[in-house]
Amino acid sequence: MNNKKGFYFDPSLAHSASNLLRLLLYKRPLVVLCIGSDKLVGDSLGPMCGHYLKHAFDAPCFVYGDLDHPVHALNLKETYQYITTNHKNSLVIAIDSMIGNTQKVGKCKIIYGPIHPGSVDGKQLPACGDLSLTGIISDKLCKNALSNTIRLGTINKLAFALASVVALALAPQKTKEHIA
Repeated sequence: MNNKKGFYFDPSLAHSASNLLRLLLYKRPLVVLCIGSDKLVGDSLGPMCGHYLKHAFDAPCFVYGDLDHPVHALNLKETYQYITTNHKNSLVIAIDSMIGNTQKVGKCKIIYGPIHPGSVDGKQLPACGDLSLTGIISDKLCKNALSNTIRLGTINKLAFALASVVALALAPQKTKEHIA
């Protein structure tokens, strides 16, 4: 949901956003749930982000949902139930696309709490995540992921930025000894 507490950030500030995430991850394993379909450009942010986490960043965390095995409306409930059963002490980050105000399109948002996938389409899907990362893909006037106004370049930029936030948060910290 769009009214959850959190903050927006420009994709170019992924490094700064990763510092916040690093604090939340302190000594907890991470599970990333990337929600969406690879069949629709507007819904492909999650799977694309999962693909980057697995293949470009080789992130040391559990990633559910990518371009080869997307987590979408048909398998979300089962997948999330598996995650909550098998990763009990983990921090679960849900990643999904989101619609918002015209000024926010192309921005990312960290939400302190779960997201409600499919709510814009009236779908009854489980709320997911302890923390959520979203990319604003379109404005409220375009509520349809089938719309031909959503640019693949925007999705790609947002997916890479969100994957970067997670990967940077998991990267080993450089200490003064490493810098000297």
